[in-house]
Amino acid sequence: MEQVQLLKTILKIFRVFLIIVAICLVVFLIYQDFVPSGILIVENTIKERSAIFSDFYPNVRIREIECDEAGECWRTMTCDPLYFDITIPRNFDKARVIIKYKKDSEQEIFQIGLRKKGNEWNFQLKPLEKLENVGGWETAGATFSIPPEYIIDRQLKFMLSAPEMDINRREIQINSIRVILEREPITWQNFYPRFKNYLVKLLNRET
Repeated sequence: MEQVQLLKTILKIFRVFLIIVAICLVVFLIYQDFVPSGILIVENTIKERSAIFSDFYPNVRIREIECDEAGECWRTMTCDPLYFDITIPRNFDKARVIIKYKKDSEQEIFQIGLRKKGNEWNFQLKPLEKLENVGGWETAGATFSIPPEYIIDRQLKFMLSAPEMDINRREIQINSIRVILEREPITWQNFYPRFKNYLVKLLNRET
């Protein structure tokens, strides 16, 4: 009898443990999806990339990974345009894109675009503004506002553009791309209405 009672007690403890683990997992996933801090940073460092950061495409316009003896890695863009997507868990107000790269000085135009719903060529294009130059790598960035019409199936669709680079046989080595997504952070004042809205969208997404 004592052994049976002990076994029942162990099973109860195990069930409680599983419930706690399940609750913690759900809370963690909601936290990740809800982005309470208001800032989400996603990155493609070429060696590895964030799970919600797509690979570059079409792959015929970019070479496979190359690395030097110091461990610095890059992929070489050989044709314009080149695309990548970011699947966003929440709507954001702004996206700051920072690219680390090397290019031929004769390739003057290097810009980035964010696609708008509708025509697949409907991009908001912005020049990459230089930030610094470290170890021969240039760093440049551009900032986009993100109204609803720029969110396509929960994705932000970006384009890298360097006109006529293939005609002039020029190349751009891409070392990393970082995207900093921003929205209003969660506060006690706005938590309930935003959480309610989040649940409604989540349920609609599942149905």
